[in-house]
Amino acid sequence: MNYNYLELLLYLADKTKLFSPLLTSTNQISSDIKVSQQTISRKLREMEKLGLITRNVNYLGHTITLTQISISILKEHSKNLTALLKNKKTSVTGTIMDGLGEGKYYISLKQYKKNIENKLGFAAYPGTLNVKITKQGMAPFLNSLIPIKITGFKTKQRSFGNIACYKIKLKNTDAAIIVPERSRYEDILEIIAPVNIRNKLSLKTGDKITINQ
Repeated sequence: MNYNYLELLLYLADKTKLFSPLLTSTNQISSDIKVSQQTISRKLREMEKLGLITRNVNYLGHTITLTQISISILKEHSKNLTALLKNKKTSVTGTIMDGLGEGKYYISLKQYKKNIENKLGFAAYPGTLNVKITKQGMAPFLNSLIPIKITGFKTKQRSFGNIACYKIKLKNTDAAIIVPERSRYEDILEIIAPVNIRNKLSLKTGDKITINQ
């Protein structure tokens, strides 16, 4: 199946619970998934021709039903996704490194500080723990976590980009990895927590530490 239809198919699957007809309109679908009404109309016509949906259009709107072809496609995607998730990386081990103080500066800015507290549920200690890991280990681990977006902001002098945060555990201590939109690091994780992690966990430069989901 063309992946151009997958988002709309998933939306329809949720609304129909797979098997029930859905009475709706292209304007409603457009509003829900933030795609133009013209695009929705075109995709519905194309999906009907491909046998992915049946559709009845009248003065009440569109009555859409998923076909067995669509249900089979969704089941196959679910099966593949389940298999991938079984292989997700739930921990990674790295080496404590000395930082340059950049993390401390950024998370101390009041705009970031307030957003971090609201989104993560804790006020971040003014400093980061820097952990060096392999480039091969970083992407699989981060991809297994759910990103939490900290929105950037602008001042008269400059703009500050978005930050992605990922909740983690360090020896049963709540913490979060922060990845600035303009990060220069490819093999270093910057970690924040409500406490001084080095002091609490008695860590020093060169120590090994395991980061868990």
